[in-house]
Amino acid sequence: MSPSGWRLYAKSEHFIRALPSSGFRPWAHRLSARLRSRIRASLEGPEVAGSPGAYLIQALILGEGWVLPTSWRRGLQASGLSHLIALSGLHIGLLAGMILGLTFRLPMRARTVLIMVLVIGYLNFVGPRPALIRACFMLIGIWLSLWLQRSPLPGNTLVAIAAGMLVVDPRLIDDLGFRLTVSATAGILVLSPILERRWTWLPGWLSRPMSVSVGAQLGTLPWAIPEFHLLTPLSPIWNLVAVPWTALALGVGAIWSCIAITSKNLAAVAAPWVNAVALPFVGVASLPPSVTRPIIVDWSHLEASVVTLLLLGALAGRRLWPLAAGLVLLMLGSNGRPTDESAELVLLDVGQGESILLRHGEAAVLLDGGGWRRGDIGSRILLPALAGLGVRKLDALVLSHPDLDHCGGLVQVASFFPIEEVWSSPGWGPVGCVAALHTLPGVEIRPLWEGQERRVGGWHLQVLNPQPGVRRGVNDRSLVLLATFNDRRFLLTGDIEAAAERRLLKAHPEALRDVDVLKIAHHGSRTSSTAEWLDHTQPSLALVSAGIDNRYGHPSPLVMKRLAVRGILSLRTDLQGLVRVRVERAGVLQIRLPGSPKAGTIAESTKSSP
Repeated sequence: MSPSGWRLYAKSEHFIRALPSSGFRPWAHRLSARLRSRIRASLEGPEVAGSPGAYLIQALILGEGWVLPTSWRRGLQASGLSHLIALSGLHIGLLAGMILGLTFRLPMRARTVLIMVLVIGYLNFVGPRPALIRACFMLIGIWLSLWLQRSPLPGNTLVAIAAGMLVVDPRLIDDLGFRLTVSATAGILVLSPILERRWTWLPGWLSRPMSVSVGAQLGTLPWAIPEFHLLTPLSPIWNLVAVPWTALALGVGAIWSCIAITSKNLAAVAAPWVNAVALPFVGVASLPPSVTRPIIVDWSHLEASVVTLLLLGALAGRRLWPLAAGLVLLMLGSNGRPTDESAELVLLDVGQGESILLRHGEAAVLLDGGGWRRGDIGSRILLPALAGLGVRKLDALVLSHPDLDHCGGLVQVASFFPIEEVWSSPGWGPVGCVAALHTLPGVEIRPLWEGQERRVGGWHLQVLNPQPGVRRGVNDRSLVLLATFNDRRFLLTGDIEAAAERRLLKAHPEALRDVDVLKIAHHGSRTSSTAEWLDHTQPSLALVSAGIDNRYGHPSPLVMKRLAVRGILSLRTDLQGLVRVRVERAGVLQIRLPGSPKAGTIAESTKSSP
């Protein structure tokens, strides 16, 4: 595919079929590719590249939302505003509204033709996405009705278009974008009129947009909550301001793109205007959870549908609000909550990285958060996993060391969960994700070093590494914690290597003797977990965090052999997925592997409780 055209990532060339060399479709594609290449060339200019305005143009005009900074995506998701930068029917409606406003002096039929031509051109320009196809065909159907002087029936049009798309491609029924766009439109058409009739106490200028915003959100809840695990009650209020501003940004971006097609120099001069309308998106990215107020939930499609119906009844004035409130509170309070009589260590499956949850009752800390250069570990992996485990807040984020595969996800998690503190070994420079952790609003940074202690519920955390004042190396300065609960001892080692292991054995021989669970250092690298280290710690269980078929060869076969010859049970995230080690009241360890084919409790510690 032409590098200046749409970007396509395919697993195999067998999934790609070349367009014919002649006809309307290849001509339209070549035209789109030419226009996009001109816009992209202007975006790569020194005055524009990397600016907020450039990101906005790529998202709203080119449809390349994946290039947005991760902080933008997280902030918009936590505020319930992700739809603003994911091209959908909203953008088709905003585009049509702008054309109507600019052509009010033209005859209706001329305006209809102009809207249809421009909307179809926009669809070809950004690519055939289900939400845009649905919106374009609905708009065409409605305007054809007006052309033929027939009363438009948007509900019937929606059903006919959705059914037609499913006939052409039945696989769309599993496409989240298709389900969201159809349900959001149905919510606007069916639910918002019900709400508007009941909300007579609101002024007219407010009741309609509020009912449209709430109706769209209610329509999407049964699909959105099981997928994103966030309930954003303030989203309708945010949308009252955000949608008009997005319309302004779309208009400014469209004008700038037309300038960029004709002159790269003029586009550079006009760039400050695009940057100005992009500033609110930058501001949303920096909002903490205390402002956006997302509610973390773990509901199935059935539970989300029941809540949607109850909320609709309550908002529409039906006397169901006591029942709705009771059910919602019950679901929020009971889903996945741990008991106070047991504690748990959870080795989360974050691919080639590491993340460990320690909790006891309501108290919880997250030690490292995985991370990837292009992925959003926070919203894609950690948020669903922690929501399913019943975690609703974190007492602290703990940074073992600043490598991206440990640090990146911690910053992302802070967009969704209330965080009180960040614990970290001292001495890391303010770069990368470390700098982002230090700029979290309202979060206190506490440095930890050898000899300090912390408590998390019933967990006692003893810091064994690093030494105060040491500034050499990265892996060997990892935070090493001995976590104890009910006389069970868990050794968490970060990415330390053999030199740090030798120093720790000399400095803390008694603390390291006979631990119950050892987190294998550095993802099982051959540079760690020496024979001397394993002989001294003598764990019953070893935990390894590594990605499937990772390029580093972790865990090393040599390390796994050392564990096997000593009879140490080893569990790996690349083979078993998420690992839960629970300390029961009597001190018995229970191991659960919910993501493994061998699900359920598979072993109990053979060590007796002291």
